[in-house]
Formats: sequence, C-alpha cells, structure tokens
Amino acid sequence: MPELHKRDDGHWVLPVGGASIYRVCRMADTGIVLELGWGDDQDAAIRFSCDFVVRAADGTTHRLSTERLDGLAPILALANGTVRQATFDTNGNLTVVLEDGTVVEAANHPDDESWEVTGPGKILVIAMPGEAEEPAIWS
Repeated sequence: MPELHKRDDGHWVLPVGGASIYRVCRMADTGIVLELGWGDDQDAAIRFSCDFVVRAADGTTHRLSTERLDGLAPILALANGTVRQATFDTNGNLTVVLEDGTVVEAANHPDDESWEVTGPGKILVIAMPGEAEEPAIWS
C-alpha cells in the first residue's frame, strides 16, 4: 500500500513518482485536474482550485488561472508526462516535478483550498485555507 512519508527537511513526499499523467481536464466547479496512473488500478489525481504556476524545463514560467480557459496550453502539454516527484510543505505549498524538468507549483491560499491530492490508495491531502496552514492529511 502506498504511503506518504516526511523528509528530514519537513516536506512530505507523495507516492506518485513514476506515474504517467494520462488525463488533464478542467472541471467547471472544481478547477484543473491531473489524473495519474501506473497502468494498473493504482490511480491518483491532483486538483488545482486556485491559480498555480507551470515552469517549463527551459525556464519559461506560466501563471495559470483555474477560472479561465485561455492560457491553459502549458498544463495541457503535461499530458503523457511522467511524475518524478511530488512534495508539499507544512505551509501548504505543493510542488510537482516531471521527468522532463517541468515543475508545477501551487501555493497555499488564504481563503480557499488551493489544491488536493487523492490517491493512490486511500491517501487524501487537502491544502487548508489560511496563512501558512498545514494541509489536512488522511491515509
């Protein structure tokens, strides 16, 4: 069973390394969703419900809004990419690094749950609203 683990630097590591991004979609009521899988029943999803950043391997930075359809090409380009590592810190900041060097970052939001990770297995992590609030973790 996949498990979260906390590094010595205080960052939590999500057990999604090696997963392929098999679907990128925009859900009208919940934001942008990256669906991850390993080719078996161990799926996971990362949902962004507030603005986030995609930094391409060449250093180009894109600030994306979950409320607008224009400008979503950088996140759609992640389809078929492979996750190298995904971490979050005790302040509610999420970082997803892909094998090609692309980095997706979502910061904590003072008023909203800015991101959520479900799976694999029974893992659920939600960035709680508030200044530097620690995410809620279930596993």
